[in-house]
Amino acid sequence: TRYTTVYGLPGTPMKTVSNGKSYVNLRASPSEANGKVLKRINSGEQVTVLIPGDEWTMVRYGDLEGYMMSYFLK
Repeated sequence: TRYTTVYGLPGTPMKTVSNGKSYVNLRASPSEANGKVLKRINSGEQVTVLIPGDEWTMVRYGDLEGYMMSYFLK
């Protein structure tokens, strides 16, 4: 790998929280029933995608990492 140069890699994937004029919960685990709410993130805020998923996506918001329902990420 020391002789390899990689070009055109995508930047850090960002998504916008989208839930009308409301907020979306950032949870400690991917579960509505058992996932402790770490923070309520307002619609329009940007999060960094760490691990995308069909139902839940692991994201970073500031210094917090947790899970959001993928449906609310645009």
